[in-house]
Amino acid sequence: MLTRHKEHSSQSFFKKVFLSFLFVSITLTILLTTFLTINYFKTSANLVTRLNHNMLSQLNYSINYLNEQSNRLSISLSNDKDVIAFLNMKQKNNLIPVLVNNALNKHIVTLGNVESIYLYNSELDLFFSSKSGEQLSSDQFSDREIARLVTTPDFITSYNGKPMIHQVPLPNSSSTETCTYIVFDSYSNKSDIKNAVIINMRLSILTDSIKTMNQFKSDSNMSYFVADKDGTLIDTPLSQPFIDKQKVFSSLQAKIATQNNENKNHFINLDHNRYLMSYTNDNPNGWYIIGLIPTNIIFKDIISSSVLSVIFVICIFILCFMACILLARDLNNPIIMITKLMTGQSIDKSYIPNFKTNELKTIWSTFHTMQEQNKRLDKLKKETSYSVKQDLLNSLISVHSIYSLEVVASKLEQLNLSYLAGSGLCMVLLKIDNYNAFLLNTNQQECWALKFTVVNIAEEISSEHYTCDVFSSDSDKFVLLIKCDETADYKEFQNQLEPVLRSIQENVKKYISLSLSIAYSTPFKGLEHLPMMYSNMKNSILLKLRYGHQSIISPYMADEIDTDNLMIPVNQFDALIGKLLEGKLDASKQAYEKISTQLSTYNYDEVMTNLIHLIYNIYTSVVVKYPTLKEYATLMVKHFMVELQNIEVVVDVDKLMNDTIESLCQKVTNTKNNSEYQSKDYIIKSICDIIEKEYSNYEICLIYIADKLGLSPNYIGHIFKSVKGKSIAQYIQDLRIEKLAYYLNHSSLSLEEILDKVGLEKNNYFYTLFKKHFGVSLSEYRLNLVNKGL
Repeated sequence: MLTRHKEHSSQSFFKKVFLSFLFVSITLTILLTTFLTINYFKTSANLVTRLNHNMLSQLNYSINYLNEQSNRLSISLSNDKDVIAFLNMKQKNNLIPVLVNNALNKHIVTLGNVESIYLYNSELDLFFSSKSGEQLSSDQFSDREIARLVTTPDFITSYNGKPMIHQVPLPNSSSTETCTYIVFDSYSNKSDIKNAVIINMRLSILTDSIKTMNQFKSDSNMSYFVADKDGTLIDTPLSQPFIDKQKVFSSLQAKIATQNNENKNHFINLDHNRYLMSYTNDNPNGWYIIGLIPTNIIFKDIISSSVLSVIFVICIFILCFMACILLARDLNNPIIMITKLMTGQSIDKSYIPNFKTNELKTIWSTFHTMQEQNKRLDKLKKETSYSVKQDLLNSLISVHSIYSLEVVASKLEQLNLSYLAGSGLCMVLLKIDNYNAFLLNTNQQECWALKFTVVNIAEEISSEHYTCDVFSSDSDKFVLLIKCDETADYKEFQNQLEPVLRSIQENVKKYISLSLSIAYSTPFKGLEHLPMMYSNMKNSILLKLRYGHQSIISPYMADEIDTDNLMIPVNQFDALIGKLLEGKLDASKQAYEKISTQLSTYNYDEVMTNLIHLIYNIYTSVVVKYPTLKEYATLMVKHFMVELQNIEVVVDVDKLMNDTIESLCQKVTNTKNNSEYQSKDYIIKSICDIIEKEYSNYEICLIYIADKLGLSPNYIGHIFKSVKGKSIAQYIQDLRIEKLAYYLNHSSLSLEEILDKVGLEKNNYFYTLFKKHFGVSLSEYRLNLVNKGL
């Protein structure tokens, strides 16, 4: 009975579930059908709108293409020697028109959309037409409108280079509509009239291009209007047979004027028909392009398609219903969870699915593990991709690269850097100015962040113009590798590159207050040249010594530097040193200025070499004349050499030298004015002070003290003995014994610790010395101390 009751309950439950599912399914089917129908309506309208916009974009492209062709043609004509000869004729020449006619025909044959080309020589008031070959003055030229415009100074001044819609007269008394471009020469005659090249392009390209690209037939239901910004109808490709096209366009233009510019799709009524209108004027010429599609072709098949959709949905519903009956009751939820996991959708991590089959458990576990591993892998890729790229690029500029060419090629391909191996390159080296000051004012974390910011700014600006990569090389340097054409005109490349580099400098200065100096190379090809080029760039950046901070150093600036050895005249060296030894500050600075004027014309290494030579000569001269200043002079040289490493520009050199001169002159003056400083008493006092401070030093001796004072050992030894009555060695020994007695009497330190403090060693000589000085042995001396209660 219990079993039957359970079966009945189970059947009743499934019946309820079935009925509930049937009700929900029917409701969802109805809602889904309604939604699909509405969505289909919208989708159809969107598809047609996209098609319409695509057509408009193609027309826009045709307009841009027309402009680009004319621009290229104008450049070619401006560089054509025959055209230049005609425009610059000072008197008529029968040969030049023949040559220019051949030249123009070559250009016209190459570009099939050119209707004709006019050349106008303002000096001779002479027109030449490629169409008819006529050579006439402005008042006789067949194209009266063009002749009037190019001889009007006000038009020449106001013309902005935009194309004009123009009716070009034909030999058979007819005319054709063209898009006319006028290019004026920079030269003008006394009447402010300039030479001009007039290019007439056929407007039929607008119709031909859209028909060709979309393979439209003449009976297409769609209509398109093209008009200039003044509302003059230019062309009507694929237009329906409207009776008055200009009137239709005028009504469309009025409709556009009343609408919000943000919405460029409208439904309008024309000639008792309803149309979907789309328009645009997003082209350099500001021309309006309007597309019309009848609404009856948009929604023609929607109703029938909707019915088919309903039937399809019902069939799907029946199949799903049957499948749900056959599948287990708890199968749906696990499948949904696994599907979400597989497709990467978000899953509530707190929810643990209750799978009742081992297969589903295995599938869930497998995909869950894969998802977690993929997340970790993606995270690892993001964190390491930049580092891997930096390491590879740094290895390429190193002369000790560990990678073979095959490995490098593979790695470049993996990192999307294949262009480095297959095209011309230009290397740019960016260096942080005053880097040592930058390190002093910035902690390690901020320093890394600022360097990363420099890389980002440089890459963001340069990538707008070139295919490139930026990476940090040395601690204060960054390398920018730019893809370029090594066969292109270098001057043109240089004119394009330097504004980009200047923009990098300005933005880095603006946003993170860092000054950058930049050097760049000539174009080269081949990864094997990268190390050599990097070495050259590091040498080039040193030219900032002459050009200063925030400079941009081109490859040819090195030609301005004297490559010979810097040979400063001996008399200038001697004059500076002589004034320094006399302590004359102003005269010393004037002597240095004569040397300083030569520094900026030589390279960095020569300047550094001569500065080191100069400071060494100053040091030796000061020590010879003022022995007591040896310690000061040594410290001065050490400080000078440390600061010399931070020298980057000539201003820094001058500041360092002037500071050194001021300090030395002051020291020399004080020494000359202080007679006590060089007296015997002062020397004896200095010797005693040194011994008092360093008696515990095992190395202290006569030579050690003489070196400290910068004096001769024999000299100070003689003076000391004559005053103190004992040698320096004996004085040191007596002081150590006195200090030994003091520690024995007043401390509990061990003998070894006391000997270490006074600079004596425990050996036989020590015991002999102790007994000789105190008259008793060390053990007897200690016993006496114990008896005295010390």
